[in-house]
Amino acid sequence: MAGVPTLPNYGCTSYWEERYAASSDVHEWYLSPDTLWIKLRPLVEELVVASRLHSLKNVIVYVPGCGTSALGSYVASQGVGSVRCSDVSPVAISA
Repeated sequence: MAGVPTLPNYGCTSYWEERYAASSDVHEWYLSPDTLWIKLRPLVEELVVASRLHSLKNVIVYVPGCGTSALGSYVASQGVGSVRCSDVSPVAISA
């Protein structure tokens, strides 16, 4: 169909490898880490209370598809006990 843009193949690992190999700059998809944490922290703190974890130090946060985002390191700097990030792209993880 003429005029219809072709979207990148986001579901293909090779797309992400090429993208992150071309630029290792930090990229945030939604919000800056501090802005996102301001929105998420109250929810995480509710879970701490409901789960009787007593402290953010007892929380594990998982960031799937992290790419080159700084979110994981920012959340860790806010006192969360453990932050685990993963991505299909080894290039992104090593950045």
